[in-house]
Amino acid sequence: MIIDTHTHWGMCWEDAYGTDPSEWLRALDRHGVDMAALMGHRGLTGHSDIRRSNDIVRETCGRSGGRLIPLVTVHPDSGDEAVRELERCLGDLHMRGLKLHPWLQ
Repeated sequence: MIIDTHTHWGMCWEDAYGTDPSEWLRALDRHGVDMAALMGHRGLTGHSDIRRSNDIVRETCGRSGGRLIPLVTVHPDSGDEAVRELERCLGDLHMRGLKLHPWLQ
């Protein structure tokens, strides 16, 4: 089994396909990838889009038949707000892990 552990539902994918992972899954198939950890792209350099980005990642993964693994991201410098978002995503949305980008966050 091949699992890609670092993929982003980037703005070009989100803008083109919303939360429909069909094309993404076809790309995985073309490269022999069985599953992929998926994380958001919006909100990496600003705080305002993180919640929306996490929601979009979760919905996209939920439509993948279990092939996409949803990862949450937060800005650690947001303090309590970051903790609440992490708890919401891991608890309420059942996302599977946390991805931080140290050079941006």
